[in-house]
Amino acid sequence: MATRATKIVATLGPATSDPALLVAMLRAGVNVVRLNFSHGIAQDHIDRAAAVREAAKEVGREVAIMADLQGPKIRVGKFADGKVHLVEGASFVLDAARETLGDIEAVGLDYKGRLPDPVRIRHQPGRPLGWRRAGTPAVARRGPRRLPGRTPRPQGW
Repeated sequence: MATRATKIVATLGPATSDPALLVAMLRAGVNVVRLNFSHGIAQDHIDRAAAVREAAKEVGREVAIMADLQGPKIRVGKFADGKVHLVEGASFVLDAARETLGDIEAVGLDYKGRLPDPVRIRHQPGRPLGWRRAGTPAVARRGPRRLPGRTPRPQGW
């Protein structure tokens, strides 16, 4: 198979449990199979990983297995007026300690665990807003932004 920059990732589940279908997927060009650990039990994932290894051996090439582990689900709380429209450049605080309904300045979070370090925020109309540590203002910005310190793609990707 020719080397290409694009990799094909396929999520495996009950519909892809048939070994013949898995072989056909790999022959069609799948490079990476994804196991969604939010669903199923450990034995399901063990069996699928073993089936991938067998299918890869039959096809005669290596196939990566990606384990998709569920992270914390952080959701914003409710707003007093149902929703708010953020103004570009205005501060908006996502505050895990807040227990009152949200407004144009801040909203609480349903996640009460330890929040990770602050991240940069960007806002695109019609897309979800990112978040920061509680009490840290988030400035909404329009459009995508390059973040400093991005690592380059590995050779061959």
